[in-house]
Amino acid sequence: MLSENQRKIFADFHKSVEAEGILDQKTSHLIKVAAAMAFGCYP
Repeated sequence: MLSENQRKIFADFHKSVEAEGILDQKTSHLIKVAAAMAFGCYP
């Protein structure tokens, strides 16, 4: 599990990427699915 500080850092990064529109919605979703699978969180 992530520490509280790591969660905050990741949340800030996630918000900045979505806010800036750097990635389109489809790409962002695919990255989230891949990250979840990498951590063993299969749907």
